[in-house]
Amino acid sequence: MMPEIDPDLLQRLCRLVQRLRDESADFTEHHEGGQRWYNRGYANGMLRGLQQLLGT
Repeated sequence: MMPEIDPDLLQRLCRLVQRLRDESADFTEHHEGGQRWYNRGYANGMLRGLQQLLGT
């Protein structure tokens, strides 16, 4: 059974994931400081969590 998900919250989370992925698109070339690596990992984790939540 799929849980109830607030569509506005889901949209905001998707925008955040997209922003993090856009900002970290070149994370393999720019690894100084590690922020891009962190952002990409965070975005990927959010995507996995959303996929599990939505059963996709």
